[in-house]
Amino acid sequence: MSLTSKLKTNQEKRKLREKKLLNGEYGLAKTFWLFWFLPIAIFSIIEYFIDSRWNDAKIDAGMMIWSCVILVSLWNTSGKKLWKTLALAITGFNTLLNLYTLILIFS
Repeated sequence: MSLTSKLKTNQEKRKLREKKLLNGEYGLAKTFWLFWFLPIAIFSIIEYFIDSRWNDAKIDAGMMIWSCVILVSLWNTSGKKLWKTLALAITGFNTLLNLYTLILIFS
C-alpha cells in the first residue's frame, strides 16, 4: 500500500469519525465525558499554569469552538431527557464563560 493511499484511507476514517460525532452516534455519556469533559479539563489545567494573556485567549477560543461542536453533537444524541438537558446546559454555560473570558481579555 502506498503512502498516498494510506493517507487517503486515514482521511476517510477521520471524516467518518467526525460525522459520527456530529450525528450523536457515540451516545450521550461518551460524547459528554470523553469528547467534552476530558479535553476541557486538560486544557483548563494547562491554562492555569500558563502566564501569558495571549495563550489564555488561544486556549479559551479553542475550548469555545470545541464546546460548540460538542453542543451540536449532544443535541443530536439520544438519551434520557434529564441527562441530555443537563449536559447541554453545562456545555452551553461553559461556552458562554469562555466567550466572556475572551471579551475580558480583548477589552
